Formats: sequence, C-alpha cells, structure tokens
Amino acid sequence: MKTLRKIDLQSMQEELQVLNKGEEKKILGGEDCWWRCIAYIQTGQISEEAGREFAIEYCLPQDDSTGYIMSGNKTDLENYISSYITNKDNYNTGSILVVDTNVLPYEYDGEYHALVVNDWGDGSGNVEFYDPKHNEYITLSALDINASNGFYVNIK
Repeated sequence: MKTLRKIDLQSMQEELQVLNKGEEKKILGGEDCWWRCIAYIQTGQISEEAGREFAIEYCLPQDDSTGYIMSGNKTDLENYISSYITNKDNYNTGSILVVDTNVLPYEYDGEYHALVVNDWGDGSGNVEFYDPKHNEYITLSALDINASNGFYVNIK
C-alpha cells in the first residue's frame, strides 16, 4: 500500500477544488437543519447524508456563479417547496418552523433553526416540534414563536 506524503496532499488540493465546511454550507444553503427537516418529512431519515441528498437535488440545477443558493428567508424556502412539489408525483405533507435560536431550550450555533411540526397542540398555544438535527422533541409557545419572528413553511 502506497503512503501519501504531505507534499502529495498539497498538490492534490491545488489540482482539485477542496471545500471547507463554511464553503460547503454556503453552497448547500447554510446549516443543514432545513434539509434534515425536508428529509424527515419525505423519507423519515434524519441523517446529515439524507438532508444533503435534498440539498444537492435542489442546488445542482442552479446556475449561480456566486455560490449563493438559498438565503433561508421565507420567500426562498417557499419557492423551494413549490418547485419540489411540481417536480414530484408523490410527496409527503408537513410544516416546518424556522425560528430564532434564542427561543430554543438548548444551545445552538446559528441565528435561525428549522423544526418539523409534530403536533399543533390542544389549543393551549403550545406546539410540539421534532428537531431532526438533534433528534429530540421540544414544545414552544405561540408567544415565543411570534416574539422570535418565527415563520412556517408548509408542504401541502
């Protein structure tokens, strides 16, 4: 078995385009929480790889020289859902909340985070969400969601 020397790795990096995590996130649309939510709703899978498949499916047809694919704003996310639905014969429905991370009951490195609506609640104003990235259920009040400028994106 041949061993690669450091100089060989450096020459490979010069010839091949190597992306660091930040560049990959920029191309695939930021944090993978959005893509994991899509993967969970459509396939039941929560892995980074499952989310990445949806990101790549969305991003590859784009012709964007800046590498900027999806901003994470409500309009971009709704446009993604609309294009996803029109290109599929069969898809699952669901709702995703994009919310300011300040209302989350755990530390999260980022400004916004996507969660899947699991249960709209019993009218008390509390909504239960599933977080595919952290594989846990959390409950947020409507008051917290509104105060954090959270918004829903529906797949219907």
